[in-house]
Amino acid sequence: MSSWWSVYIKQFLFVPAIAIFGGWFTQKHYPKKITIWAGYHTLLSMRNMDTWRFAHEYIGRLWWKIGWLMLIPNVLLPILLLHQAKDTLDNVSLALSFIQVLLILASVFLTERALRKTFDADGIRR
Repeated sequence: MSSWWSVYIKQFLFVPAIAIFGGWFTQKHYPKKITIWAGYHTLLSMRNMDTWRFAHEYIGRLWWKIGWLMLIPNVLLPILLLHQAKDTLDNVSLALSFIQVLLILASVFLTERALRKTFDADGIRR
């Protein structure tokens, strides 16, 4: 296995690993006080401790699930492309990176939607 191949393996596994760990950490160890320095910051998530806790637990679960979901193609595709040209692997890597960014961005929109569905504009549970 050439050295560039080992770089790809690490690259394919890095984002899912960060999402899995970040998701677990975010839902279990979010800042216990609302702060602008750490945590999930939106107007509604920072409204009160209930919205703060809900947002962190919700997005943490999403990231954890997304990480495991991303891990499947990120493990299978390099194996399937083992004997392909480097250009093919470059293109697949770029496509997967783009999809992963979209999934992480989508988690913010899904969290905001869940916050709006669960809380009113003042942060009071519906």
